[in-house]
Amino acid sequence: MILSILEGVCTILFLVTVLILITVPLSLNRLKSRREEIEDAFVRINENQLPPDLAEYIHNANWKGHEAYDFFGAFSYDVAKMILWKHRELDKTFAVIKAGKIHVGYETYFDDGTYLNTSASGDTTFFPPMEGQYKESFPGASSEELFEKHEESIKFLRQTKGCNIRKMKEGEDFLERMIKDEKAQLEHVCSIPLFQFRGIYWFFVTRVVRRNVSIKEQFERGLLR
Repeated sequence: MILSILEGVCTILFLVTVLILITVPLSLNRLKSRREEIEDAFVRINENQLPPDLAEYIHNANWKGHEAYDFFGAFSYDVAKMILWKHRELDKTFAVIKAGKIHVGYETYFDDGTYLNTSASGDTTFFPPMEGQYKESFPGASSEELFEKHEESIKFLRQTKGCNIRKMKEGEDFLERMIKDEKAQLEHVCSIPLFQFRGIYWFFVTRVVRRNVSIKEQFERGLLR
């Protein structure tokens, strides 16, 4: 009986692994076309178009410390839905996103061109970071926990790298910059030789190794330089 169960589990795991080995390269191959479509991918939507569970999460979450952020808009991006806030003075944003699961993400841009991304999505660390891009993921973290971790990493980068938070320029098109950054990420990935097949390694190793590892710890482990 136990042996039969184990055989069944092994068969399922084998089939899942084979499926991943096939779908990951195929999915990544679509990134080439996504680069051209990215400008039309972000669609502004009304708040009443948000999924009920996403609206409920936003209503019930602890947003202590977020008083300096103003609502920017709700967006649809492929199958994902998100609502975005940006800081009144500094180049800082946070978003609540539903792409399957609901998660929160924070971004801060520094005056030297680098930026920090702290997210509760484990897939944030899937792609190898570009130069000057600091990414950390803490799956399952609450909005309050994630906010604290993001601020801790800002403090670390300020002390060790001399990073100062960039101030928003009057009249700056934030949405245009967001699309530009997304496109730059896609171009970076597509520039890596055999990126479709390297994605298998990123899926099984890279994103797992970097999960629940702060920016400080990534530097200590040699994952960042």
